[in-house]
Amino acid sequence: MTELKSDQFEMRRLESLSNTIFGVAMTLLAYDLPRAAVFTSAPDWHDLARVYSGKLAGLALSFIIAGVFWISHHRRLARQPVGSRGAVILICSSCCRSCCCR
Repeated sequence: MTELKSDQFEMRRLESLSNTIFGVAMTLLAYDLPRAAVFTSAPDWHDLARVYSGKLAGLALSFIIAGVFWISHHRRLARQPVGSRGAVILICSSCCRSCCCR
């Protein structure tokens, strides 16, 4: 590996951070699903479909959208193994916008 200049940043560290951020964001999406306390007895397939159908469609769509942003983010980082502080700030701000500002 080549020596980094003092103003350069290794993008693998940013990639690890972004993996953690996307993982937490996707976990929080699933956290809002109804709990087992919704059912008074053992549910059958009709009960499960009634309770989860709308939520699962939204969850699946959210996962797909977040996954597209995640893949795009990794492609950007793969093209540039090192970057300046300005590039890191720009990439972090785009990651925060894609995760938090929906």
